[in-house]
Amino acid sequence: METTDPPAIGRFQNLKAKLREKGIDKSIEQVMTELYEDSYPVLMKMFYPRVYENIGGYYPPKYIAAWLANIVIEVITSGDALEQPTAHQLMLPSFKRLVEQRIPMFFIAPDFLKAVMMTDFKEELDWNTMDLPFESAIFMLPNGAVEHPKDGGCVCIWYGRKKQGVYPPLFPNAWQELGLRHSAFSMCALCPENGLWYDSNWNEAYSTKIQYENMFCLAQGGVWPEIQKTNLITDSSLEEIDHAFLEKIGVILFGTFLALDARPALLTPARVIKEVKDKKYPGNRKQFWSPNIIGKDYHLKRALGGKHASPRYHWVRGHHKPKMEGRLGRRVWIEPYQRGLSQ
Repeated sequence: METTDPPAIGRFQNLKAKLREKGIDKSIEQVMTELYEDSYPVLMKMFYPRVYENIGGYYPPKYIAAWLANIVIEVITSGDALEQPTAHQLMLPSFKRLVEQRIPMFFIAPDFLKAVMMTDFKEELDWNTMDLPFESAIFMLPNGAVEHPKDGGCVCIWYGRKKQGVYPPLFPNAWQELGLRHSAFSMCALCPENGLWYDSNWNEAYSTKIQYENMFCLAQGGVWPEIQKTNLITDSSLEEIDHAFLEKIGVILFGTFLALDARPALLTPARVIKEVKDKKYPGNRKQFWSPNIIGKDYHLKRALGGKHASPRYHWVRGHHKPKMEGRLGRRVWIEPYQRGLSQ
């Protein structure tokens, strides 16, 4: 059916153009954050329960809260969660648990991220049984570390593993309960430059298995999981370059799971730094936290020099070995390393 509505990215660009016309020198994220803090303070407090300190080089967590609040507000406005775009429907069932766990958020250190992106995993993974830090959480990516060719930097990855059953809304009357007929694993990656969530959803009705470099197409039958990209209020069709981007996001997500399984000490847990009265929300306390950091002290490896002339600079890719007997049930991470002289 033809429509006169502009495509999703067009709508987002129209919003940015209107801000400029009104002389508002603020980003969409800033406008959303200020608007929602004024109009939906309880909701924003739910999605931004912790103030993180010393996190330069990452997208502001308060802006992440605004994007999450926007999903709930769109449901409140429309009155039907099942009419929401794909990414919103995938994320909504996890929101109650996310809020109860105070929005688990992990900041991935730059060197660790590079190592993960240079590591292969040969074995077939089962998302239904693999170890996860939380059933649903957010991985924050360093600014500029992961770029989409057209839509700019990816700032975070949300994931959620959901069991078959009924998922209640975040708070009463927000929307009806959402029922899942099958267990599923979902991920959504945010590219705020064009306001896009890139998403994918693996459903156990097809398979619980994931393969490296073939995450979005089952080995048997070639069935693709649900994949879309969502811009505030509607879905857009994927382009060829989007699939390569999603593969990169999948490598980061599952590669981080595997590295944490092999080396739990890579995680530096968050801790409370101080607590003060919250002037914006009377009766509440505002907590300032150091962040959860994955790979805080991690450094990229370099090969030691030998007797022969140094080869041209190159990466030797890493890989993961399956869980081994006698190693407390943990897998082994053979890290990537750099060889030769850099140019």
